[in-house]
Amino acid sequence: LVIANPAYALIWTMSFILWEPIFQRVAVPVFVRARSDYTGGNVDQWFEFVVSQALGPKPITKWKNIVFVVDGINETQENVYGVFIEGWQKRIITQKKQSLLFTSRSGEDPSERLTINNTLTILDLDDDGLHKFLQVYGQQKAKSEKKNI
Repeated sequence: LVIANPAYALIWTMSFILWEPIFQRVAVPVFVRARSDYTGGNVDQWFEFVVSQALGPKPITKWKNIVFVVDGINETQENVYGVFIEGWQKRIITQKKQSLLFTSRSGEDPSERLTINNTLTILDLDDDGLHKFLQVYGQQKAKSEKKNI
């Protein structure tokens, strides 16, 4: 795209700046694996490193349409779990505008320590639900592998 008049570029840029706060764009999830990736140290530095590995050297962490999905909190190494939770607790307080979603097993729910009030519990499947899941998943997998179910 070649713009003959620089004024058009300026108008486009200004319109983006004006309309961006008004219209909500779809949230973009960024998956962060906590499990064995965190081995200790400063949580903020670890998080910035992980995000820069995923998004490049100048990550777009300040954008409000990004949701960071921090997966496997309960699978963090036992010897650094407390430091990890405390680091996230501080980060939640200081980075209030950042959208975060934590996943953990229900038996090891860190939401109280993280002072998170909004939690969602996903229940185990019953036998009927499990059969339906396997039927759908099995059909998709068989189709992708060109096999019979």
